[in-house]
Amino acid sequence: MASVDKQVVEKMKDLGMLYVVDKSRIEALAPDVILTQDLCRVCSVDLMTVERIAQAMHPRPAVLNLSPACMEDMLDNVTEVGNAIGL
Repeated sequence: MASVDKQVVEKMKDLGMLYVVDKSRIEALAPDVILTQDLCRVCSVDLMTVERIAQAMHPRPAVLNLSPACMEDMLDNVTEVGNAIGL
């Protein structure tokens, strides 16, 4: 576990982030909805980056931030995703 922590710290120090988003690829895909989560900086691209990319797109996709803290939240997220994609 200490090895992973060390790698994360080094990458954050070098790049200021762990992940690089392929903005042109997202634009080419032209999604209606982008799903993300903001629970953990190590587990995902930060929400602000995703929102910035979405705001620059035309048409602008909805950004759905899923950050469940319990089982009930997870079930609510399933409903949110369904609503966002028109189900």
